[in-house]
Amino acid sequence: RLSRRKQNFEKSKKFKERLWADRLREKEEEHLQTEQFQTQTAKSG
Repeated sequence: RLSRRKQNFEKSKKFKERLWADRLREKEEEHLQTEQFQTQTAKSG
């Protein structure tokens, strides 16, 4: 049986990892949108 401290640590670790993954995914999507926008402007211009 894990101690409460260890449990909390694991919980916050998982939480941080999920947060980090979400942030990364957002950045990726932003990057993709910017690239698409740039290609569209390049084509029209």
